[in-house]
Amino acid sequence: MAATVSAFEAKTRFGELMERVNRGEEIVITRHDKPVARLVPEGAQRLEDVRRAVRGLRELQHRIARRRKGRVSHPAQATSETAAMLDAIEAGAVLEVPALWPLEVANALTVLARRKKLTEQDRQFGLGWLRGLPTRIDSEMASLAFSKLSELASAHRLSVYDAAYLELAERRTLALACKDGPLRKAARQRGVRLWK
Repeated sequence: MAATVSAFEAKTRFGELMERVNRGEEIVITRHDKPVARLVPEGAQRLEDVRRAVRGLRELQHRIARRRKGRVSHPAQATSETAAMLDAIEAGAVLEVPALWPLEVANALTVLARRKKLTEQDRQFGLGWLRGLPTRIDSEMASLAFSKLSELASAHRLSVYDAAYLELAERRTLALACKDGPLRKAARQRGVRLWK
C-alpha cells in the first residue's frame, strides 16, 4: 500500500518524499483526506498493478501444484527463495535482469507447455503476470559478449548466458538469484552476493 501524506506535509517534506520515491516508493497526496495526486518513480509501474501480478503468479503456482498433486513443473517454480523474491517484488523491489531474461523465461514456459507440464492457458497466464513485474532490463550484455562475458564463461566453465547474469550482478552490486550450482560457485568465487 502506498504511503499517504497531506498536501501541507508534502509541501514541507518534498525533498524527503522525492528520495523515498527515488527508492521506488509510491506516495499519495491528500487534501481534506481525499487522494488528489500520486508521486511514483518515473517509468515505474503502479505498486497495485505489481501486487496484482505477484498475486496472479502465486495463484498460478498453487493451481499448477494442486493439479500436479503437489509436484512442481520446474525446479525453480515454488521454492522458499521464489516466495521471498515475490515478497520483495510485492514490497517494491525491481528485478534487474540481462536482456536475455525475457527470452529465457518465455522459452521455459513454452517448453513446459510443450512437455504437458503446463497447460497452454497456464502458459498464457504466466506470461501475462510476468509482464506485470517491474523489471529493469540491462542491454549492455550484447556489447560485452565477445569480451567480458566470454572471459567469465571460460574462467568459470559457464555458458555465456549464465555469465551475463554473473556480470550484471557483479557490475551493479546486486544479489544473484539462481539455483545453478556452477553459477552459484562462480558468484561465491567472485564475491557476488547470492539471493537468500
